Amino acid sequence: MKKLFISMAALLAIVSCSKNEVAEIPTDFADDLTFKATFEESDSRVSISEEAGGFKLAWSDDDEIAIYTRINKTKYAYDPSTQVFTKSSNNVGAALEDYYYSVYPYTAASQSINSGKLSLDMPPRQTYAENSFGKGANTMVAICPKPTVVSSEPVQLQFRNVAGYLRLYLYGDNITVKSIELRGNKGEILAGQANTTITENDAPELTWVSTSGQAILLNCGDGVKVGSSAEEATAFWLVVPPTHFEEGFKIRVTDVEGKVMQKSLDKSFDIVRNTVETMEPLAVEFPEVDSNLILDVQFNEDGTATDNGKYYMDIKAHPGAGMTTITDEDYPYGKVVKFTNCDGKKNAQLTDSFYGIDYSNTIGFKNDLSDEDGFTLEMVVKHGIQSRSDQHPWQNPATSNTFGLFMKGTDNGGNAGWIASRQCTEEHGDNSSPFTDAGNMKFSPCLNQYYHYLYVYDKANNKVIMYCDGEFINEHKDVKPIAAGNRFAIGGFPTSTNVIEHSFTGCVALVRMYDAAMTAEEARSSYKDLNIPSKVAPIGEPLFDAKFNEDGKAENVGTADITIETIANADVLTTVQRGTQYVANFYRASKDNKKSANGFYYVNYGDNADYISKLNNGFTMEVVCKVKNYSGDYWSKAFSSSTAGIHHNMVENNNGVWGMYGNTPVDN
Repeated sequence: MKKLFISMAALLAIVSCSKNEVAEIPTDFADDLTFKATFEESDSRVSISEEAGGFKLAWSDDDEIAIYTRINKTKYAYDPSTQVFTKSSNNVGAALEDYYYSVYPYTAASQSINSGKLSLDMPPRQTYAENSFGKGANTMVAICPKPTVVSSEPVQLQFRNVAGYLRLYLYGDNITVKSIELRGNKGEILAGQANTTITENDAPELTWVSTSGQAILLNCGDGVKVGSSAEEATAFWLVVPPTHFEEGFKIRVTDVEGKVMQKSLDKSFDIVRNTVETMEPLAVEFPEVDSNLILDVQFNEDGTATDNGKYYMDIKAHPGAGMTTITDEDYPYGKVVKFTNCDGKKNAQLTDSFYGIDYSNTIGFKNDLSDEDGFTLEMVVKHGIQSRSDQHPWQNPATSNTFGLFMKGTDNGGNAGWIASRQCTEEHGDNSSPFTDAGNMKFSPCLNQYYHYLYVYDKANNKVIMYCDGEFINEHKDVKPIAAGNRFAIGGFPTSTNVIEHSFTGCVALVRMYDAAMTAEEARSSYKDLNIPSKVAPIGEPLFDAKFNEDGKAENVGTADITIETIANADVLTTVQRGTQYVANFYRASKDNKKSANGFYYVNYGDNADYISKLNNGFTMEVVCKVKNYSGDYWSKAFSSSTAGIHHNMVENNNGVWGMYGNTPVDN
C-alpha cells in the first residue's frame, strides 16, 4: 500500500493564507480574491503520476473549484498562465465571518455551506484516464482562515482528499475494455449525496444521505486495450470513498463487444481515505455461457436475487413488507418470491416491495433487446388474487414503446382477469398509461396455480406473440419497434427507481430473457422442459352435469348434490330433441343485453360447502352450444358480483368474440 503524496506538504497539511499585509481589508474584498492551489508542478490535469516514494497531483487547464467566501458557492476557474483560480461567477449570499472553504470539483459541492457543513455529490460514474483517475473523480476539500488584511497575492489553498483509491491491473488476449463496475457484496454505499464538515485540523469524513449509489462505473470510452500478460497489465484507477467492504466486493468487466466477466473478492476489505490499494494483475477471461440467455434470475433464501445470465446484472431487492422468499412445493426447483402487495382494493397497495434491475450501463443487454432478432421474456407465475387494479408481475417503466406482462383488474370491466402484454404506441413524458393491450390472452388463469408465460417480440415481422403453458394464445401485429429502456421491475409497475404501483400479489418462480424470438416449437419445448407440477387432479366424474328433459326442465346427473331450478317461460326456453338427447333452446328477441325474469335455469349451491370447497381447488367448465345471430348471449355466467364463466359477444355481420370471465372467489 502506498501513501498518496502531494507536493507542498501533501494533502494532509492545513491551509495557510498569504501574510503580505498591506491595509485593513474592506467588507467586499473577498469578492475579488484569487486563489492558488498548486502541487509543486502544473501538469495537464488533476491526476496522479508515480514519483519516488509517492504520487503527485496537478491541475488541468479547465478545472473549476467551488469557493465559499459567502454562504453560497462561487465558481473559480483555473488559469494556466498565472496558475491561479479566478472568479467566473458572481458571489452571492451573506459573507462568511471566520473561514473560507473550497471544494473540487465545482459540480460536487452543494449550493451553500453552514459553519463548514456542506453536501458533496460523490460521482457514480468516472472516466478512464491513462495511469490516473479521471477528471473530476477525485473530490477534495480545503479550508482557509479569512484574511484580516489586504494582500496583492492570491490566497493559498491546500486540499485534503475525501476518498481513497483502488488500482486494478487487467490483462488478456486481445481484450478491449469498455467499462468496469465496482460493487460491494453487501450493498455498501459508494456514490451519491453525502454530508461532511470541513475543519482546520480534522480529515474530512462522509455521512451518507443517499442510499441508492451502490456502484461505481468506470467508463472507458471507445475502449482500452489491455496488455497481453501480467507483466504488461494495464492500470485502471477508481476513486472510492472510505468504505469497509464487510464481505468483499465484486468487479464486472465489460468489453467493447458486450461480453462480461465478473470476479469477486469474498473477504473483508477496506478502502482508507488518502491511500492507494493496488490489486494483483487479473486475467480477463469471459466464461462460456448461453449467448442467447441474457437474463436468468435466481431468487435467494436471504431475499436477494442474482442474475446468472450472460451479463451478470445487479438485481436490487426492495424488501418491503409485501415480499418474502419461500420454498413452494408447487415449484420444487428453487426458491420463489411471494408477493402480498395488494389485497384486491384499488388503492390498498404496497409500493416498496419489488426487485429492480437498472441496465442503463449494460450496453450489451440493451443491444440484445434492440437488435433485429427480437427477444423473448419467460416467466413462471402463480396468481394470488384478482384485484380491482391491474397487477404487473413484470414491467418496464411507462416510456415510449416499452413492454411488460399484466393481469387486468376488475375496474377494466369485461376485460377483468385477462393476462395481456403491453406495448406503448405514443410518446409520453409522464407516468400515464400510454399502452395498448398488445396481446390479450382472452382467458383468466386459475388462482394459486403456476403458469408458464412467454412474451415473444418478433421484430423481423413486427409482432408480439403470447404463449401460455407452451400453447399459442394470441398475437399483435404491426407493432412499433420496442425500445430497450433502462430498467424494469419484478413485482409491479415501476414509477421510479424506488417505487412501484399496480403491485402484484402471487408468486414469481422464474424470470428469464433470451436474445431471440422463440418459435412455436421452442415455446412448447421450453414449457415441457420445465416439467412444472400440476395441481389439477384427474378430472374423473363431473360434479355438475346438466341433463335437459323433454318437459323443459333440467336435472344434475353429476356427483354433487345440486338441484337445477327451471325458471320457465315457454316463449324463450324450450327443450328440443337432437339425436338421442334433449337440448335447451333459448330465444331472445332483443339484440341488447336486457334483464330477464324467466326463461333460464338457475342453480343455488350456497349451502353446499363440499361443492364450494371443490370449486375453490380449481375446476373446468365445459359448455357445448350453438350461437344465434345477435349480441348479448352469456353462457354459464355466475349470478354474483364476482363473475365467472363463458360468454359470447356477437356483433352484427362478423363472427363474434368468445371470452372468459372471472377467477375471483367462488360465490353461490
